Amino acid sequence: MDLIFLVAIAAFIIYKLFQSLGKEDKNLKQFKHIEPVLNSLKKHVNHVKNVEFEVISIKEANLSPKIKKVFEKLLREEKSFSMNNFIDGAKKAFKMILVAFNSNEIQTLNELLDYQLYQKFIKEINNRATNTVKQEVTLVGIKDVKIMDADIQNNVAFIKLEIVSEQIIIGRDKNEKIVSGSANKILQISDIWTFSKQIKSGNLWQLTQTESK
Repeated sequence: MDLIFLVAIAAFIIYKLFQSLGKEDKNLKQFKHIEPVLNSLKKHVNHVKNVEFEVISIKEANLSPKIKKVFEKLLREEKSFSMNNFIDGAKKAFKMILVAFNSNEIQTLNELLDYQLYQKFIKEINNRATNTVKQEVTLVGIKDVKIMDADIQNNVAFIKLEIVSEQIIIGRDKNEKIVSGSANKILQISDIWTFSKQIKSGNLWQLTQTESK
């Protein structure tokens, strides 16, 4: 109902503007102050449309009532939140973190991981440096992303995902000879990743926990 009312107001203002076309310039001047209001109104209408679309998407999604309730609260609290955009962002983060971890790109990991998980990754990278066999991981692609759980605790949102990917994992010795795995074998791997974000903080979502299924 609110959306229809806003659209009706916008239509009325546009009608008035066009009604003035062909008249004297002085009649057009009286509508100049309306232009910023009209632009603001259009943006608000678009935002309402986007929110309504997201609400419909959440209601129709195959999610538990608990997860839907969390997402609906996020929509109210976080204007930029979108279920589909979050999943797309999680896919990109998965790729970036996987590449960064296997390439020792510490700065990228520092930006995308929370402090505790970052420390665990750094420890693993340091331990890996002493190994005689170097592991190489190639991400072929992401097959599926499933929302497993969502929660809000102390104004922090948590979203747990199951990410199913295809990877090639091989081990090379100091002479670059493959000693484990196969460059021609694609493995299907399921990872459980949890992302978190302080609501209304303006911060990015960060990876806070990883599990293997």
